[in-house]
Amino acid sequence: MVINLNKRMIEKSDIMKEMSDLDVYNLYMKLPDLNVLGKAFNSPLRDDDEIPSFGFFIGEGGELCFKDWTLGSGDCIKFVMFMFNISYYEALCKIAVDSNMDINNFKIKLSF
Repeated sequence: MVINLNKRMIEKSDIMKEMSDLDVYNLYMKLPDLNVLGKAFNSPLRDDDEIPSFGFFIGEGGELCFKDWTLGSGDCIKFVMFMFNISYYEALCKIAVDSNMDINNFKIKLSF
């Protein structure tokens, strides 16, 4: 058995090398259309959103961000944090596992 002692914590940049912001959102929202800017959606973060109050915008750094008019806004990692009520690190691990990334070089938490 080979043990890799050089494993490091996964970072957002590792996720973004493998997939786009839109890919992350689509992994958990199953967007009907990939042209999401300027459109309103029922929030996937809340069960009680009868009037669409969730949308996307381009953030200051050029990333695709979300806005939920009740919970707030953020990047795709914060979206996963809100969706599953998990920490930042757990969100990175969840995205890596759920998207079938090669996680052999990272310390990954597998229980969410």
